Amino acid sequence: MSEGIYQFMYEGSRFADLAMDSFMLLTPDTSISSTNNTITFDSQIDHLAKINVCWTDMNNFSPTMVYSYFSEGWDAYVTGISREQLAAGDNFYVTPGFYKPQFSIRNNYVEMREEGDARQFTTGENTVFYGGENITAKVELNKYTYLPGEIMTITPTLKDEYGNRFLSILNSTNNWQQMTVEILDSSNQVVYSRSNTPYNSASVELPQNMLEGIYKLRICSQYPKPIEAETCFTLSRNIGSSGVKLTVGTPGNLYANTLTVQMLNLNTGEKINYRASNLINGEVFIPASEGEYQVYINTPTQDGPKAIYLRDVSVPGEYVFKSSTLNKVNLAVTDELGNVFGN
Repeated sequence: MSEGIYQFMYEGSRFADLAMDSFMLLTPDTSISSTNNTITFDSQIDHLAKINVCWTDMNNFSPTMVYSYFSEGWDAYVTGISREQLAAGDNFYVTPGFYKPQFSIRNNYVEMREEGDARQFTTGENTVFYGGENITAKVELNKYTYLPGEIMTITPTLKDEYGNRFLSILNSTNNWQQMTVEILDSSNQVVYSRSNTPYNSASVELPQNMLEGIYKLRICSQYPKPIEAETCFTLSRNIGSSGVKLTVGTPGNLYANTLTVQMLNLNTGEKINYRASNLINGEVFIPASEGEYQVYINTPTQDGPKAIYLRDVSVPGEYVFKSSTLNKVNLAVTDELGNVFGN
Protein backbone atom coordinates (compact mmCIF):
# COMPACT_ATOMS: atom_id res chain seq x y z
CA MET A 1 0.00 0.00 0.00
CA SER A 2 1.08 3.57 -0.55
CA GLU A 3 2.61 5.60 2.24
CA GLY A 4 0.13 7.75 4.13
CA ILE A 5 -2.13 8.07 7.14
CA TYR A 6 -4.65 5.24 7.60
CA GLN A 7 -7.14 3.90 10.09
CA PHE A 8 -7.46 0.13 10.29
CA MET A 9 -10.31 -2.08 11.46
CA TYR A 10 -10.28 -5.67 12.65
CA GLU A 11 -13.31 -7.94 12.96
CA GLY A 12 -12.92 -11.31 14.57
CA SER A 13 -13.89 -13.66 17.35
CA ARG A 14 -12.48 -16.14 19.78
CA PHE A 15 -13.89 -18.80 22.07
CA ALA A 16 -13.69 -18.18 25.80
CA ASP A 17 -14.89 -21.17 27.82
CA LEU A 18 -18.35 -22.01 26.36
CA ALA A 19 -19.01 -18.53 24.96
CA MET A 20 -17.58 -16.64 22.04
CA ASP A 21 -16.14 -13.14 22.19
CA SER A 22 -16.66 -11.01 19.07
CA PHE A 23 -14.58 -7.91 18.39
CA MET A 24 -14.56 -4.81 16.26
CA LEU A 25 -11.23 -3.12 16.87
CA LEU A 26 -10.07 0.17 15.40
CA THR A 27 -6.67 1.80 15.35
CA PRO A 28 -6.07 5.51 15.74
CA ASP A 29 -4.77 7.29 12.64
CA THR A 30 -1.59 5.41 11.75
CA SER A 31 1.29 6.54 9.57
CA ILE A 32 2.45 3.89 7.08
CA SER A 33 5.93 4.25 5.60
CA SER A 34 8.86 2.12 4.51
CA THR A 35 10.10 2.09 8.11
CA ASN A 36 6.74 1.60 9.82
CA ASN A 37 4.50 -1.16 8.49
CA THR A 38 3.27 -2.85 11.67
CA ILE A 39 -0.37 -2.45 12.69
CA THR A 40 -1.19 -2.97 16.38
CA PHE A 41 -4.73 -3.46 17.72
CA ASP A 42 -5.48 -3.15 21.43
CA SER A 43 -7.56 -6.24 22.24
CA GLN A 44 -7.13 -6.21 26.01
CA ILE A 45 -10.65 -6.70 27.42
CA ASP A 46 -10.36 -4.10 30.18
CA HIS A 47 -9.42 -1.50 27.53
CA LEU A 48 -12.53 -2.15 25.41
CA ALA A 49 -16.22 -1.18 25.45
CA LYS A 50 -18.50 -4.15 26.03
CA ILE A 51 -21.89 -3.73 24.34
CA ASN A 52 -25.02 -5.32 25.75
CA VAL A 53 -28.10 -5.36 23.49
CA CYS A 54 -31.54 -5.55 25.13
CA TRP A 55 -34.65 -6.27 23.02
CA THR A 56 -38.27 -5.99 24.19
CA ASP A 57 -41.03 -7.54 22.06
CA MET A 58 -43.35 -5.11 20.25
CA ASN A 59 -47.09 -5.87 20.32
CA ASN A 60 -46.56 -9.63 19.95
CA PHE A 61 -43.95 -8.82 17.31
CA SER A 62 -41.32 -11.30 18.41
CA PRO A 63 -38.41 -11.82 16.02
CA THR A 64 -36.54 -15.04 15.56
CA MET A 65 -33.31 -13.18 14.90
CA VAL A 66 -31.97 -9.80 15.86
CA TYR A 67 -28.70 -8.52 14.49
CA SER A 68 -27.08 -5.35 15.80
CA TYR A 69 -24.66 -3.35 13.68
CA PHE A 70 -22.24 -0.67 14.76
CA SER A 71 -20.23 1.74 12.67
CA GLU A 72 -17.62 4.36 13.41
CA GLY A 73 -16.95 6.75 10.55
CA TRP A 74 -17.30 4.09 7.86
CA ASP A 75 -19.66 4.11 4.87
CA ALA A 76 -21.53 0.98 5.99
CA TYR A 77 -22.53 -0.71 9.21
CA VAL A 78 -19.61 -3.00 9.36
CA THR A 79 -20.02 -5.47 12.17
CA GLY A 80 -22.54 -6.85 14.59
CA ILE A 81 -23.79 -9.62 16.80
CA SER A 82 -27.04 -11.58 16.82
CA ARG A 83 -29.60 -11.78 19.60
CA GLU A 84 -29.03 -15.51 19.78
CA GLN A 85 -25.31 -15.04 20.34
CA LEU A 86 -25.97 -12.64 23.19
CA ALA A 87 -28.60 -14.94 24.69
CA ALA A 88 -26.08 -17.77 24.57
CA GLY A 89 -23.68 -15.71 26.67
CA ASP A 90 -21.48 -14.48 23.84
CA ASN A 91 -19.86 -11.07 24.29
CA PHE A 92 -19.32 -8.18 21.92
CA TYR A 93 -16.45 -5.73 22.33
CA VAL A 94 -15.48 -2.61 20.39
CA THR A 95 -12.73 -0.06 20.62
CA PRO A 96 -14.11 2.82 22.76
CA GLY A 97 -15.44 5.62 20.57
CA PHE A 98 -18.53 7.09 18.92
CA TYR A 99 -20.81 4.60 17.17
CA LYS A 100 -24.25 4.61 15.58
CA PRO A 101 -26.20 1.40 16.29
CA GLN A 102 -28.53 -0.08 13.69
CA PHE A 103 -30.72 -3.14 14.20
CA SER A 104 -31.76 -5.74 11.66
CA ILE A 105 -34.55 -7.97 12.98
CA ARG A 106 -35.33 -11.00 10.85
CA ASN A 107 -38.58 -12.99 10.56
CA ASN A 108 -40.47 -10.50 11.32
CA TYR A 109 -37.84 -8.36 9.62
CA VAL A 110 -37.29 -4.78 10.76
CA GLU A 111 -34.48 -2.32 10.22
CA MET A 112 -34.09 0.38 12.85
CA ARG A 113 -31.40 2.84 13.79
CA GLU A 114 -30.77 5.30 16.58
CA GLU A 115 -31.71 8.87 15.78
CA GLY A 116 -29.34 11.79 16.11
CA ASP A 117 -25.58 11.81 16.32
CA ALA A 118 -23.41 8.82 17.04
CA ARG A 119 -23.21 8.07 20.73
CA GLN A 120 -20.13 7.42 22.81
CA PHE A 121 -19.31 3.91 23.99
CA THR A 122 -16.80 3.95 26.81
CA THR A 123 -14.55 1.39 28.46
CA GLY A 124 -16.60 -1.11 30.44
CA GLU A 125 -20.30 -2.01 30.17
CA ASN A 126 -22.54 -0.20 27.60
CA THR A 127 -26.19 -1.12 26.99
CA VAL A 128 -28.33 -0.56 23.90
CA PHE A 129 -32.12 -0.86 24.21
CA TYR A 130 -34.67 -1.31 21.45
CA GLY A 131 -38.17 -2.64 20.83
CA GLY A 132 -41.00 -2.23 23.33
CA GLU A 133 -44.78 -1.75 23.21
CA ASN A 134 -44.79 2.05 23.03
CA ILE A 135 -44.34 2.72 19.31
CA THR A 136 -44.78 6.37 18.31
CA ALA A 137 -45.24 8.12 14.99
CA LYS A 138 -45.08 11.66 13.64
CA VAL A 139 -45.12 13.23 10.19
CA GLU A 140 -43.42 16.39 8.92
CA LEU A 141 -43.79 18.32 5.66
CA ASN A 142 -41.24 20.33 3.70
CA LYS A 143 -43.53 23.38 4.20
CA TYR A 144 -47.07 24.05 5.37
CA THR A 145 -48.66 26.22 2.64
CA TYR A 146 -49.10 24.82 -0.88
CA LEU A 147 -50.69 25.54 -4.23
CA PRO A 148 -52.58 22.94 -6.28
CA GLY A 149 -50.14 20.96 -8.40
CA GLU A 150 -47.22 21.45 -6.01
CA ILE A 151 -45.19 18.52 -4.77
CA MET A 152 -45.59 17.90 -1.06
CA THR A 153 -42.62 16.11 0.52
CA ILE A 154 -43.63 13.93 3.46
CA THR A 155 -41.20 12.69 6.11
CA PRO A 156 -42.81 10.11 8.39
CA THR A 157 -41.03 8.90 11.51
CA LEU A 158 -41.89 5.72 13.42
CA LYS A 159 -39.90 5.04 16.57
CA ASP A 160 -39.75 2.27 19.11
CA GLU A 161 -39.98 2.75 22.85
CA TYR A 162 -36.33 3.77 23.08
CA GLY A 163 -36.31 6.27 20.23
CA ASN A 164 -34.90 4.02 17.51
CA ARG A 165 -36.31 4.84 14.09
CA PHE A 166 -37.90 2.22 11.82
CA LEU A 167 -36.29 2.15 8.37
CA SER A 168 -38.18 -0.75 6.82
CA ILE A 169 -40.40 -3.64 7.89
CA LEU A 170 -40.95 -7.06 6.34
CA ASN A 171 -43.73 -9.02 8.01
CA SER A 172 -43.85 -12.73 8.77
CA THR A 173 -45.38 -13.48 5.34
CA ASN A 174 -42.43 -11.77 3.62
CA ASN A 175 -44.39 -8.73 2.46
CA TRP A 176 -42.78 -5.32 2.77
CA GLN A 177 -44.92 -3.12 4.98
CA GLN A 178 -45.74 0.40 3.85
CA MET A 179 -47.99 3.20 4.96
CA THR A 180 -51.14 4.82 3.66
CA VAL A 181 -51.15 8.59 3.13
CA GLU A 182 -54.48 10.42 3.35
CA ILE A 183 -55.52 14.05 2.94
CA LEU A 184 -58.71 15.10 4.74
CA ASP A 185 -60.70 18.31 4.35
CA SER A 186 -62.23 20.44 7.10
CA SER A 187 -65.21 18.03 7.25
CA ASN A 188 -62.83 15.13 7.87
CA GLN A 189 -63.64 13.66 4.45
CA VAL A 190 -60.79 11.92 2.62
CA VAL A 191 -60.05 13.86 -0.58
CA TYR A 192 -56.84 12.00 -1.46
CA SER A 193 -55.48 8.59 -0.53
CA ARG A 194 -52.41 6.62 -1.55
CA SER A 195 -51.23 3.29 -0.21
CA ASN A 196 -47.82 1.61 -0.56
CA THR A 197 -45.91 4.60 0.79
CA PRO A 198 -42.38 3.91 2.12
CA TYR A 199 -41.56 4.44 5.78
CA ASN A 200 -38.68 6.83 5.17
CA SER A 201 -40.12 9.52 2.83
CA ALA A 202 -42.74 10.14 0.19
CA SER A 203 -43.99 12.84 -2.15
CA VAL A 204 -47.52 13.74 -3.26
CA GLU A 205 -48.57 15.98 -6.15
CA LEU A 206 -51.54 17.91 -4.82
CA PRO A 207 -54.63 17.67 -7.06
CA GLN A 208 -55.60 20.70 -9.14
CA ASN A 209 -59.21 20.56 -7.94
CA MET A 210 -58.43 21.13 -4.25
CA LEU A 211 -60.27 24.11 -2.79
CA GLU A 212 -58.65 26.71 -0.57
CA GLY A 213 -58.63 25.81 3.09
CA ILE A 214 -56.90 23.96 5.89
CA TYR A 215 -56.34 20.25 5.37
CA LYS A 216 -55.11 17.39 7.49
CA LEU A 217 -52.45 14.97 6.27
CA ARG A 218 -52.55 11.57 7.96
CA ILE A 219 -50.23 8.56 7.75
CA CYS A 220 -51.48 5.11 8.78
CA SER A 221 -49.47 1.97 9.49
CA GLN A 222 -50.75 -1.46 10.50
CA TYR A 223 -47.42 -3.05 11.34
CA PRO A 224 -45.91 -3.80 13.78
CA LYS A 225 -49.13 -2.40 15.29
CA PRO A 226 -51.90 -0.02 14.13
CA ILE A 227 -50.62 3.52 14.46
CA GLU A 228 -51.44 6.94 12.99
CA ALA A 229 -49.86 10.39 12.85
CA GLU A 230 -51.14 13.60 11.33
CA THR A 231 -50.34 17.24 10.69
CA CYS A 232 -52.13 20.19 9.08
CA PHE A 233 -51.35 22.32 6.05
CA THR A 234 -52.98 25.18 4.13
CA LEU A 235 -53.99 25.04 0.47
CA SER A 236 -54.05 28.42 -1.28
CA ARG A 237 -55.20 29.26 -4.82
CA ASN A 238 -53.42 32.64 -4.68
CA ILE A 239 -50.27 32.33 -6.79
CA GLY A 240 -48.29 34.91 -4.82
CA SER A 241 -44.62 34.74 -5.76
CA SER A 242 -44.47 31.05 -6.65
CA GLY A 243 -45.10 29.42 -10.05
CA VAL A 244 -47.69 30.41 -12.62
CA LYS A 245 -51.48 30.25 -12.76
CA LEU A 246 -53.16 29.76 -16.14
CA THR A 247 -56.92 30.07 -16.69
CA VAL A 248 -57.81 28.34 -19.93
CA GLY A 249 -61.07 28.74 -21.84
CA THR A 250 -62.53 26.68 -24.68
CA PRO A 251 -65.07 27.61 -27.38
CA GLY A 252 -68.66 28.04 -26.20
CA ASN A 253 -67.67 30.15 -23.16
CA LEU A 254 -66.53 27.00 -21.40
CA TYR A 255 -63.46 26.22 -19.33
CA ALA A 256 -60.86 23.54 -19.95
CA ASN A 257 -61.16 20.48 -17.74
CA THR A 258 -58.13 18.58 -19.04
CA LEU A 259 -55.04 19.98 -20.74
CA THR A 260 -51.39 19.53 -21.58
CA VAL A 261 -48.92 22.35 -21.04
CA GLN A 262 -45.38 22.69 -22.34
CA MET A 263 -43.24 25.54 -21.02
CA LEU A 264 -39.88 26.56 -22.49
CA ASN A 265 -37.62 28.81 -20.40
CA LEU A 266 -36.39 31.39 -22.90
CA ASN A 267 -33.24 32.06 -20.84
CA THR A 268 -32.06 28.60 -19.84
CA GLY A 269 -33.77 26.31 -22.36
CA GLU A 270 -35.34 24.31 -19.52
CA LYS A 271 -38.53 22.50 -20.58
CA ILE A 272 -41.49 21.72 -18.35
CA ASN A 273 -44.14 19.21 -19.50
CA TYR A 274 -47.29 19.17 -17.42
CA ARG A 275 -50.63 17.37 -17.64
CA ALA A 276 -53.61 18.36 -15.54
CA SER A 277 -57.22 17.24 -15.19
CA ASN A 278 -60.30 17.91 -13.06
CA LEU A 279 -59.66 21.64 -13.22
CA ILE A 280 -61.79 24.20 -11.39
CA ASN A 281 -62.92 26.95 -13.81
CA GLY A 282 -60.05 26.08 -16.15
CA GLU A 283 -57.40 27.03 -13.56
CA VAL A 284 -54.09 25.18 -13.59
CA PHE A 285 -51.20 25.92 -11.24
CA ILE A 286 -47.74 24.96 -12.48
CA PRO A 287 -44.62 24.97 -10.27
CA ALA A 288 -41.87 26.79 -12.19
CA SER A 289 -38.80 28.83 -11.30
CA GLU A 290 -38.74 32.56 -11.95
CA GLY A 291 -38.09 33.53 -15.56
CA GLU A 292 -39.48 34.16 -19.04
CA TYR A 293 -41.26 31.28 -20.77
CA GLN A 294 -43.03 30.39 -23.97
CA VAL A 295 -46.18 28.41 -23.15
CA TYR A 296 -47.94 25.91 -25.41
CA ILE A 297 -51.36 24.67 -24.26
CA ASN A 298 -53.33 21.84 -25.85
CA THR A 299 -56.85 21.09 -24.59
CA PRO A 300 -59.88 19.19 -25.96
CA THR A 301 -63.04 21.11 -26.82
CA GLN A 302 -66.70 20.16 -26.57
CA ASP A 303 -67.19 19.86 -30.33
CA GLY A 304 -64.13 17.69 -30.92
CA PRO A 305 -61.20 19.75 -32.26
CA LYS A 306 -58.42 20.73 -29.94
CA ALA A 307 -57.84 24.28 -28.74
CA ILE A 308 -54.18 25.30 -28.97
CA TYR A 309 -52.67 28.40 -27.35
CA LEU A 310 -49.14 29.77 -27.76
CA ARG A 311 -48.00 32.70 -25.65
CA ASP A 312 -45.04 34.22 -23.79
CA VAL A 313 -45.46 34.51 -20.01
CA SER A 314 -43.41 35.60 -17.01
CA VAL A 315 -43.09 33.56 -13.82
CA PRO A 316 -44.43 34.30 -11.27
CA GLY A 317 -47.66 35.47 -12.86
CA GLU A 318 -51.32 34.84 -13.71
CA TYR A 319 -52.65 34.62 -17.28
CA VAL A 320 -56.05 34.12 -18.86
CA PHE A 321 -56.36 32.33 -22.20
CA LYS A 322 -59.69 33.28 -23.78
CA SER A 323 -61.31 31.21 -26.49
CA SER A 324 -62.27 34.45 -28.29
CA THR A 325 -58.61 34.79 -29.30
CA LEU A 326 -58.68 31.46 -31.15
CA ASN A 327 -59.08 31.06 -34.91
CA LYS A 328 -60.60 27.94 -36.38
CA VAL A 329 -58.20 26.32 -38.81
CA ASN A 330 -59.34 23.78 -41.42
CA LEU A 331 -56.68 21.40 -42.67
CA ALA A 332 -56.90 19.34 -45.82
CA VAL A 333 -54.61 16.78 -47.42
CA THR A 334 -54.35 16.52 -51.21
CA ASP A 335 -52.47 14.21 -53.49
CA GLU A 336 -50.34 15.30 -56.43
CA LEU A 337 -53.49 15.53 -58.59
CA GLY A 338 -55.26 17.84 -56.19
CA ASN A 339 -57.68 15.27 -54.80
CA VAL A 340 -58.77 16.14 -51.23
CA PHE A 341 -58.54 13.32 -48.70
CA GLY A 342 -60.18 15.09 -45.78
CA ASN A 343 -60.48 18.33 -43.83
